[in-house]
Amino acid sequence: SEARNLVLKYVRIKQESLTEFVNTDLDAALDAGKRIIGVRARGTDYGVVRPHGHHIQPGAQDFIRKISELPEYCPIYLVSEDKSIIESMLTAYGRRVILSRQAIPDYHGGWMPNCRTKGYSRRQEGAGYLKAIYDLSRCPILLAGRNNGTLAACLLSRGFDNFHLFELAAILVIEGNLA
Repeated sequence: SEARNLVLKYVRIKQESLTEFVNTDLDAALDAGKRIIGVRARGTDYGVVRPHGHHIQPGAQDFIRKISELPEYCPIYLVSEDKSIIESMLTAYGRRVILSRQAIPDYHGGWMPNCRTKGYSRRQEGAGYLKAIYDLSRCPILLAGRNNGTLAACLLSRGFDNFHLFELAAILVIEGNLA
């Protein structure tokens, strides 16, 4: 697309600023030519707060169902800040799952930007997220819900061999008397 071409031409990510988030397991799998299934599983505030106009995100079972249609040998690179999704994917796929190195906040409700990860600065949280999204863009297969992280991975990629976007529905909040 034209937008992707502009991003690829003008956007440069300084890799040295992301060195603390290098994922050697993912790098080794990509270097070996393995077909990695990138999964962007957004949960937490999207599921709890259900913000008006945002898209409903797929749950762990939606991803598990879709992954079952793909070749079994593929490793799975999981980018999620939702501990329950991470646990479900690890239970289903065990050692096939390569976790992103981004910080996982201690989520207790409300908006994710208000949740902090102990021991991480805002810069570290942002750098870890950027590295995780950049790494998703390097995977030949991407399964994701419709959200900004998915859009960024698509813009940073050189294309995917297989791409599945879960289009579940937009969240509409209706206020007032409906009688």
